[in-house]
Amino acid sequence: MNKEQELLSTANDLKLNKKEKNHWRSIEVLKDAIRTTKRMRHINAYKIRKEIAMQLHCHYLEMDLSLSALASLTNTSAASISLLFSKNQLKTRPLEDSARLINHPRQYTLINNLFLLIGEAEAYWLGFIWSDGYLLGGNKPEGIRLCLTRSDFHHLEKLKTFLGSNSPIRKTVHRANGKTYKTATLSIYSRDLGNTLAEMGIVPGRGTKDSALPTIPDDKMRHFLRGLIDGDGYLKKQKTIAMHTGWEIGLCGTPKITKLFKNYLEARHPKPARIIKNGKSEVNLRAYLSGPSAFYAICHFYENQKCSLRRKEKIAEQIITIKNEIKEKYKIVQRRNSHIFKKITKI
Repeated sequence: MNKEQELLSTANDLKLNKKEKNHWRSIEVLKDAIRTTKRMRHINAYKIRKEIAMQLHCHYLEMDLSLSALASLTNTSAASISLLFSKNQLKTRPLEDSARLINHPRQYTLINNLFLLIGEAEAYWLGFIWSDGYLLGGNKPEGIRLCLTRSDFHHLEKLKTFLGSNSPIRKTVHRANGKTYKTATLSIYSRDLGNTLAEMGIVPGRGTKDSALPTIPDDKMRHFLRGLIDGDGYLKKQKTIAMHTGWEIGLCGTPKITKLFKNYLEARHPKPARIIKNGKSEVNLRAYLSGPSAFYAICHFYENQKCSLRRKEKIAEQIITIKNEIKEKYKIVQRRNSHIFKKITKI
């Protein structure tokens, strides 16, 4: 019996058992058969490859393997396996049915079941991803991607730590309006994570459709809004002599985002925040609070927290230091003749 007949006989005699060890033993034989028949062109080679395809397809279905996992076991590529199945009219799973495979190996690590319980970190990163992240795969989420200016590289490192991922952060270049920007990009591929975020409202076009906001516990809303501010907000100071005056805190976004921000501020301080248009679009608005109220609003968002964007945290640290100096100097701060120190409410 020559080598070809031996392989054909082996392929025909391969029978799948329910025990896992027999599956792996059969795959080892198939791996040798694939390697031997790779360059054969005569009729027996086609028969052998057809038998190999049928046996591989049984492994693919019964062991709930992905094409990538099957390819790694047989020392070939997923594209080759897919082409082999296609030539022999063997169906593969639809993409949406392959979202969770028991034996699908992950190239990079990721913590499972994120955002199911909303704590401080989850609320913050949900707000930040809402502002600066987007779903990979569009309406069929395959993961998330964030692209920040390269000076915020360290913030993507913080996100990686939160996600428990070792995915690389790539230094990229973004071109827009005739200008070139140096950026850092983090991509996390996970259909589970993508679907979870989509259910919480992070969907394509949310910035133009005024999408519904995720449900955040009241005691975690401060962290969610801080994430939004770090992504689409700003802290700034006008030129004034006193360090505690001239501050402004603002947030750009859809009507629902800006209204949430405005209502949150007004519930904690009597001075109303304002909402104005931010450009020509009807759904692109800007909510802001200025004056001494903004000074204490910034302290509220950035004091006693565990995660924030470093360049905005540096601004907030200056304000918090000034606030503590004022408290130390005046103890109970009340000056009826000054709008600056009139019964300061902790915000």
